[in-house]
Amino acid sequence: MKQNRGFEDPKDKNAQESANPEDEVDEFLGRAIDARSIDRLRSEHVRKFLLTFREPDLEKKYSKQVDDRFGAYVACASLVFLFICFVQITIVPHSVFMLSFYLTCFLLLTLVVFVSVIYSCVKVSLART
Repeated sequence: MKQNRGFEDPKDKNAQESANPEDEVDEFLGRAIDARSIDRLRSEHVRKFLLTFREPDLEKKYSKQVDDRFGAYVACASLVFLFICFVQITIVPHSVFMLSFYLTCFLLLTLVVFVSVIYSCVKVSLART
């Protein structure tokens, strides 16, 4: 197996293409222009603190967009929370306050997961009709 050890083979066609300074400059400028135009659009159309659209019709249009991964986000957050709880239960001395806090948070997260599952099921059933 051939190792480059950080050096590119001059015979490698991909290395020569990526080493072309004009292409690198063009790619860099393209990314900079895209970033500037996104920043300009964001400053013109979005409120900075609330991150909502300034125009109500745009806000209505994009608020109808459903995040398909919301359930996965909630599940991952729940797993992280449960792992943190497990670590703290094994390390921190037990108390009634700690138990009530973890139970309250667990019930709240369970409620959020339940609502997101129902929301996903309603979304799927509405999409089929």
